[in-house]
Amino acid sequence: RLGLAGRRFVLLEPGRVGGLIKTQRKEGFLLEQGPNVFLDKRGFSVFLDKIGIGPDERIYPRVRRYGQYLWFEGRAAALPKSLGAFFRTPLFSLADKLKLAALPLRLWQRNWLAGAGGDESIADFLGRLLGPRVVKNVIDPALKGIYGGNADELSARSVFPLLWGTLKSGGSLMDYARARSKLRSGFKSRCEARSGTIFTLRDGGESLVQRLAEGVRESELLRTAAVRVAFKGGAGFEVETAEEGAISCRQVYVTTAGPASAVYLSEFGDEFCGALAKLRYTSLVVVHCAVEREAPIRREGYGVLFPAQPSRLLGVMYNSELFPHVAPVNRHLLTVMLGGSGASEICERGEVELIEVVKRELHEKLGIKPVQILGLQRWPRAIPQYAVGHFELVARMRSLERKFPGLRFAGADVGGVAVPDRVSCALGIDIDAERGVG
Repeated sequence: RLGLAGRRFVLLEPGRVGGLIKTQRKEGFLLEQGPNVFLDKRGFSVFLDKIGIGPDERIYPRVRRYGQYLWFEGRAAALPKSLGAFFRTPLFSLADKLKLAALPLRLWQRNWLAGAGGDESIADFLGRLLGPRVVKNVIDPALKGIYGGNADELSARSVFPLLWGTLKSGGSLMDYARARSKLRSGFKSRCEARSGTIFTLRDGGESLVQRLAEGVRESELLRTAAVRVAFKGGAGFEVETAEEGAISCRQVYVTTAGPASAVYLSEFGDEFCGALAKLRYTSLVVVHCAVEREAPIRREGYGVLFPAQPSRLLGVMYNSELFPHVAPVNRHLLTVMLGGSGASEICERGEVELIEVVKRELHEKLGIKPVQILGLQRWPRAIPQYAVGHFELVARMRSLERKFPGLRFAGADVGGVAVPDRVSCALGIDIDAERGVG
């Protein structure tokens, strides 16, 4: 956007461009070592259109009503998607089912959060709406799959900002539904008519990074890190780098998060940097597996999510069952994820041990063998955790933005962790209101 607007800018990136978005081709398989799919929301498809990734490059699931499974009492239980399946599912007790069935009668109820503080855990928040057993059996495994975190620790206010804000202000669930519908009302393209569905890119997620990188000239990309940012009043900012000296600029866009930002923002206060440094990340290990086409995977299924496991197993995705182009016609591609909150040691385990865990879990839990390991990727700092009270850190960022004109925070510690969220955050910055050299 800065380049198209004719602005001069410099991008500081000491590592590989793209961060966790990383794609590999091997033996006819397309392996996503970071995000496997994107959620079509908040104008993400319009953004892809603008950078030249058209509808023909976006691959949607081959079945629209694919199954989603949760590990429950020793087996994979389908998440119910019909009234009959809802009443048959073992995931909920009879009391849970009655409470959920009565929820439509409470859509206009107000004061859901009467007496609640400034924030609370998702377990407490959704437990009030849906019941604690629903949170334990459904919501918690889902959060592990998205954030690698626990419902008892993650912030309701930060993870579900619109729902929290609506109910906290005295609104009803119906008010929330209207507000959510209004957010989506601007979707006009034929791709965005599918908003809320998932898709992948024909050439892998890294093709998105490559397309963006094509818009950055060599002189605009410095392969170095910022070590200090200082505000110089009317002169703007000075950014001291590790290897390229100091850069004077009018704006600074902070797109790192947490501890990585604390390293070079010490000029903006010890208390603020201390809060940044305390932001926790989950560690993840991603293992790609090839199995025979006849393997007992759930047909037309997305995969299986797991509650807390001693093995640190988070989930198994059936990539090629929904997206056949990622595997040869005679094989299936599975992605196994290990790690999550409190499992920082997972990335320190040896490769042989991790592979043994994956093969054992696939065999014992899902009956899948033999398994060919295609690749293993460690992410020691994969996903920032929006813990209860995270909104206070975001409030400090917004306060600094007001105090130091030209400073903007757009890292994964604000605005959501998924790729469409990051894009939405970047597009939300009004560059026309911040003229000058960035």
